[in-house]
Amino acid sequence: MFQDLRFGLRMLWKNPGFSLIAILTLALGIGANTGIFSVVNALILRPLPYPDSERLVWVEEVSKQTGDSRPAWGGHFLAWQQQSQTLAGIAAIDSSTRTLTGAGEPERVEVGQVSAGCLPVLGKQPLPGGRNFSAAEDSPGGARVAILSHGLWQRRFGGVQDVIGKPITLNDASFTVIGVLPADFRFFYRFDVLVPLALDPQQQLAGEIR
Repeated sequence: MFQDLRFGLRMLWKNPGFSLIAILTLALGIGANTGIFSVVNALILRPLPYPDSERLVWVEEVSKQTGDSRPAWGGHFLAWQQQSQTLAGIAAIDSSTRTLTGAGEPERVEVGQVSAGCLPVLGKQPLPGGRNFSAAEDSPGGARVAILSHGLWQRRFGGVQDVIGKPITLNDASFTVIGVLPADFRFFYRFDVLVPLALDPQQQLAGEIR
């Protein structure tokens, strides 16, 4: 084995160009396999970190004209929410990046815009002392309220208990903090702040759905 190893090393040393290509190919292959396994492990092999995660489904609309899939939105989602007879609950999620100001230097944060039923569907609630979004807040013109991630609460506000009721500013709009997420809570995406999605019932997507 040692003789074969020495012979292989000599051959690689004699052909540096081939050796470099072989090493880069191996590195790229190993890196790609590691990345793919990480995604498969997180989404398929390892259960999602929610109660009864095997009952969670992702629902999209499919256009009859083009066959393209897309998330349900506006009035379509609200119709699903009101008329569904097979789902125990249904929620919508969107995302944006905004600037958080106040209580320190300005900071770009990931904001999750979620319907009021999002946390209950996932079987989670804010820490004691906080609360979820109400139906009135999750409607056009509703009060501007926010739920902080545990990480942002610790990093930006020092984990103080009286953060509930405090104002924060996102893109020059003021929101009142009504809750903090548990430390072990993880979304599909990394969100620093949650705010109500407040879908407009009159907003419809063009084209028929099936």
